[in-house]
Amino acid sequence: METVPIKAVIFDFGNVIASFDHMLTCKKLGDFSSLKPDEIYEVIFKNGLEKQFDEGKLTSSEFYARIKKEIEGTDGLSFAEFSIAWKNIFTENSAIENVLARIKPDVEKYLLSDTNALHWEHISHMPIVRKYFSDPNHLTLSFAVRARKPAKEIYTDAIGKAGVEPKEVLYIDDIPEYVETFRSLGGKGIVYNCQTDPIDTLISSLLEHGALK
Repeated sequence: METVPIKAVIFDFGNVIASFDHMLTCKKLGDFSSLKPDEIYEVIFKNGLEKQFDEGKLTSSEFYARIKKEIEGTDGLSFAEFSIAWKNIFTENSAIENVLARIKPDVEKYLLSDTNALHWEHISHMPIVRKYFSDPNHLTLSFAVRARKPAKEIYTDAIGKAGVEPKEVLYIDDIPEYVETFRSLGGKGIVYNCQTDPIDTLISSLLEHGALK
């Protein structure tokens, strides 16, 4: 059986390119609210507010106003303070640089992320993103597409930007369900979580798919 060569690799951002911790936001917002950090987490991440923001259904100012109201934030919770608390949750996966540098020259790299306008303001300035994902035509961002994984629209946007057949695309994500959705569209997939998986496992999988030099 002939192996179809990989022509594009799509990387998820969270827990692939960088790890993140939403509780850092909740702890910081706790300084401006009578709610405990775990209660703030419930308000933001369990009740659909973050999802609306990630899908571009709320502007940054609207999201801030909603959060401030829901957690009964004090006057000290300015938009600037909120932005700092919201953005400063990412830690670059130091091992991923070597992987990105080893992707074959004829294999294009793309970034697909469930993210929002405020997070993207921070992520887009991270050195690893500026170096490898500066081309807007290589980006699929949920707040711009107005769809969040596992909606098929977000994957088809990325595949469309790659301009190749799904079977020629390899997708890397930390969540098995999201990888399976991509496979259901005809693509190939690797499950990798930088917080739990050694980088060698990702390298081995990419070598198996013929995507690394």
